[in-house]
Amino acid sequence: MINKPIAVLAQFSDDGRVNPLRFKIETEDGRESVQIGSSLLKVNNNIRMEFICDITLNGVRHKCEIWFFKQDTRWILCNLK
Repeated sequence: MINKPIAVLAQFSDDGRVNPLRFKIETEDGRESVQIGSSLLKVNNNIRMEFICDITLNGVRHKCEIWFFKQDTRWILCNLK
């Protein structure tokens, strides 16, 4: 697990759905903006929402898992494969 805080641009609908669009991550070259190709809501409970996402980072496709903590309104990158 990575458990790294990230800044996420997400769309929130009026019925409570969340759609993460992109996030920023610290890399060796500085801060990089990562476009989320697709996302799937894996877990939605009172504490957090967990998403499985397809991304491209440095020209390589990856799957990652990002979590949104509802009470803190913060995002973390949990896994990057």
